[in-house]
Amino acid sequence: MLHILPLYDTEIAQQDQYASSLLRSIEPTISVPEHQSPQQEADFRQAAQAQVHNSKLLSANAKRFGQMLLDVSRLADTKISTDITFEKTVQERLLFEPWAQSSFTKIVVLFSDVFEALRDLKEAASASGKAGVWVAPDSFERKTTKYWVPEENLPELLMTCASEAPFLVYGKTGRLSRAEDIPLDNLWKNLSSKISSIYFDSPSLALYKERIKRREGAQLLRARWYGEKPPKPDQPVFLELKTHHESWIFAKSVKERVAILERDMNAFLYSMDSVMSEGYAESLVLAATPKLKGEKLAKAIDLLIRSHTLVVRHKLRPCVRSTYDRLAFQSSKSNSLRLTLDRKVVVSDERGCKQGEQWYVPFEPYESKPDGSDRRTIPFAVFEIKLGEGQESTALNECIDNGTILDAAKFSKFLTGAATFNTVNHLPYWADHPAFQTFFYQSFALSSKLSSLRDVPYNNDGEISLTATGSSDEAGLPGDRKSSKKFLSFLPQRVRGNAFVAPKKAVRIEPKTYFANERTFIQWVSAALFLVTTSAILLEAENGEGYAKLTATTLLIFALIIAIYAVGLYYFRLWLLTNARPYGYISHFGPFVLTSAAIAGTWVILRQIRLVEFQEELERSVEEARNKVRFVQADPGMCMEHDISSFSPLEFEPSDALVDLQRNQLLVPSLSEIYGFPLPEWNSEGVLEIPNVSSSIVAQVELADFGSATLVDDDTLYAVSEIDITTLEQSPQMYSFERGDFGRFEVTGQWKLETPEPEGMVRVSEGRSSYLLVSGQIGEGPLSAVINHFDVPEPNGTPINRNATVGLPTTPTLEASRNLNEKLIDANMEDPKIGAMTYFEGVLYVLHEKGKVVRAWDMETGSFQAEWALPGIPNSSGKQWEGLAFQRVERPRRATLIERSSSSNPKNNLRRRRIQTTDDDPRWRDDDMQGTDDDDQEEDEVDTSVLVLHLTHDTPAAIWSIVVKEGDMKGSIEYPPCADVFR
Repeated sequence: MLHILPLYDTEIAQQDQYASSLLRSIEPTISVPEHQSPQQEADFRQAAQAQVHNSKLLSANAKRFGQMLLDVSRLADTKISTDITFEKTVQERLLFEPWAQSSFTKIVVLFSDVFEALRDLKEAASASGKAGVWVAPDSFERKTTKYWVPEENLPELLMTCASEAPFLVYGKTGRLSRAEDIPLDNLWKNLSSKISSIYFDSPSLALYKERIKRREGAQLLRARWYGEKPPKPDQPVFLELKTHHESWIFAKSVKERVAILERDMNAFLYSMDSVMSEGYAESLVLAATPKLKGEKLAKAIDLLIRSHTLVVRHKLRPCVRSTYDRLAFQSSKSNSLRLTLDRKVVVSDERGCKQGEQWYVPFEPYESKPDGSDRRTIPFAVFEIKLGEGQESTALNECIDNGTILDAAKFSKFLTGAATFNTVNHLPYWADHPAFQTFFYQSFALSSKLSSLRDVPYNNDGEISLTATGSSDEAGLPGDRKSSKKFLSFLPQRVRGNAFVAPKKAVRIEPKTYFANERTFIQWVSAALFLVTTSAILLEAENGEGYAKLTATTLLIFALIIAIYAVGLYYFRLWLLTNARPYGYISHFGPFVLTSAAIAGTWVILRQIRLVEFQEELERSVEEARNKVRFVQADPGMCMEHDISSFSPLEFEPSDALVDLQRNQLLVPSLSEIYGFPLPEWNSEGVLEIPNVSSSIVAQVELADFGSATLVDDDTLYAVSEIDITTLEQSPQMYSFERGDFGRFEVTGQWKLETPEPEGMVRVSEGRSSYLLVSGQIGEGPLSAVINHFDVPEPNGTPINRNATVGLPTTPTLEASRNLNEKLIDANMEDPKIGAMTYFEGVLYVLHEKGKVVRAWDMETGSFQAEWALPGIPNSSGKQWEGLAFQRVERPRRATLIERSSSSNPKNNLRRRRIQTTDDDPRWRDDDMQGTDDDDQEEDEVDTSVLVLHLTHDTPAAIWSIVVKEGDMKGSIEYPPCADVFR
């Protein structure tokens, strides 16, 4: 596809031919009578717009065509495996094509001369209208605004600038284009000036901090030179001192400059003298600018001394360098309009300079070095418009409206570089712009929370720059005359059409603002004193007793709150004013506090009204709510309550539940005994029921208070008690039991526990290893529940001696190996007290008795699985559940009788009769649990098991076995309708 490239070469040649023909028409155009010049100007502006359009169209087509070639080359590299990389070859070829080499600048130079010739026609043929060599004036006043220019918008902007003012090249006059120069694209190469500036700051960035906050009197010092190479020892370097003044103090921001020789820079920066003598300063100034005399010389000497004093006071050293190519547009006959365009703006780190050596980092052409940790390229060209008082430009306003240039008010190369290469607390506002993200947020760390320059005051009225220059003969191009007109956000925000959002107003801090803050403080204190006075009167009224005392105390508390708030608010606003913060003065909390105080006082005074009626109504509502609560109800085969009628309510207090499959018993600890209750079994009708078998005592330790128990294996039982039976004091104990004759457990060991108030214990098995988890309680409130991890101890045979005396063997202490994360276990619970735990099929279930919920945790991953509520029982708040255990009960095989008739349709002949199981029970109210007939099914499948949840309740004592379903989530369950729960 490379044969298409000549087509674009032809397009470029046509552009050159058009430029040449336009140049040949300049001479006869200049001689056109003055009354015809407006028509000629309109024609040239139309031609300029056409060239801009052609340039954009050519650039867009070239980019699309180049991308197409790259896509084809990548496809070729994929399909054809050769030593030649087509993509690389195409990329290299595209770099040398005419559209890649041309930047449209040759036509800009041409049109600059054309529009200047038209401007000459408008002026009278007088001496004032003749062009001359431009020299910088001694002083002038202009307003400056800054903008960013994307690279793709440069052609349009350059053409607009050329129509407003001619190119300004120091030492040159007249036409800048000649017929023989047209084929040469020499704008940036020959007509721009390379400018380098080194900014100075202290190690603590004192100047940066003052400039970014735009404090009154903030100063900036820089050294500047012109040209490709660094200055030689006998060449001048221009020291420029900028001083910022706020407009409301009626002072103008000033930029002053003085020249000294390069060889004197080290002496200027590193001199040991705190104050430079006038004689020495004069010698430095005259060495660089020998033509200065009189008042200009005195001002230059004074500026040099003040600059040196600033260096000594702050210990200024080279901090940041900026390098860029500058184009200037300005008439040599007027200073009313000056346009500058800085391209390829590079900021670099200058902190590597050492005293006694070269005062700047060794020079290296910035084109030959890529961006890195010590240099950055500004992603935009920087455009400055400097207008005299009362001057406006329609064409430039159109560039602002159509988005050719982007507002960059108060953009600073120094602030950008200093914030990039140093750790700072405040960033310039353009740090939030996406194009500057790599400057501030990737390569360098920021201390504390970054705050934007949008938080500091700015001048909305615009700065007036008063510049006193040195001799123009040695100055080369004049330096920046930097000022500001507006301070906008970093992006051109539009509300409709091409209108920009209005700029923010300046924050003006005047002395009366401080007095207003003090008046507000006095008003708050007055309100507090009023409440204090009222409370004092109430205390005197009834001798400070009863209702008056309560009211007075309430008012005193609110008075104290108001007084504390008033002091805090006063100093907070004083800090805002001192730091010139533009926002934060609105108080949302204060009026609320004052109003709350008034409402609370009124409520205290009238609190007795209808208090009794309200309490009665509240009690009535609570009673009605209780009557509406549905509790678990007995339902054969689904919700089964164990018979405990033989136990006295004063002596039976269930505290846990565990399943003993070897003896087919549900073990329930209660005070000093552990009882065995029968587990549910299938009856002849296929319904679960609790056998009519009496309970029995399977373990006993006199005077103990068992809180929980767990089976380690079929014959080994561990239990925890809150009482030490040897001292009858609160001291957590653990006991081990072994199953003996007649299935009764005998004590084989005893240990002291570190877990406070143990109420839950469970054995967790992981592979071949197992361990014990014991839950306890530390105080009350959130994060009060703990779970300790213990290795399973071997029985130690410690005797249980209730008559122990000093000298007998003491009970050993069992230490926890580690703890579970209580912040995770107790999360989002006001009272996370753990009543019981059980481990079933890889899931740890934790019963929080105060929260009336059970939480399920996957022990393999440590992740939370599910949370479900516990049912309610009559005469209980539902916060006394103390034990839970799961049991999977296998269902019996269904008896199926299949009868077939002689009908030809098997679907109508198949009939079934079977024993009903829980899956067929309509009480589940779940259609998907019903069986379906299959045409080819000859035998019924074996039923799966059912899941039974065993729960024990402390007071009133109750033991329930409930058939539940496994939920969709691991560890979750679904209750049958007979076990309604609080949701």
